[in-house]
Amino acid sequence: MSRSQSSAADESVSLVVLSGVLRGDVVVRTRGDSVDVAQFDLATPVTELGPSAVVPVSWRSPSAVDLDLLSEGVSVTVLGTVTKRFYRAGGVTRATTEVVVERFVPTRRKRSVAALRSLAAERVGAR
Repeated sequence: MSRSQSSAADESVSLVVLSGVLRGDVVVRTRGDSVDVAQFDLATPVTELGPSAVVPVSWRSPSAVDLDLLSEGVSVTVLGTVTKRFYRAGGVTRATTEVVVERFVPTRRKRSVAALRSLAAERVGAR
């Protein structure tokens, strides 16, 4: 399998549409390559009456306008990919699994959320 075929297959498997409520503060860090990355957690219900799962989310190069929309308690929907990232902390290699945002929409924008879900369905169907 070629590298481009492998990437396409990986993307179709890890594509996710996640709706949830922002929990905690948004942390923006500048990576070594001068790219800003916003990190935050989304709480999303696992079942209608059950507890919420808290999902770590990472967003590369968000605009200042988009960052202004992110605050605790705001409901958002994101389209992204599930990624496992490794890093060193305290002399130990650690790993985290997170959703990396490709597109972001405040959930109150119903038409935009519907368009985001349609885009995801098209991408999954095209594979």
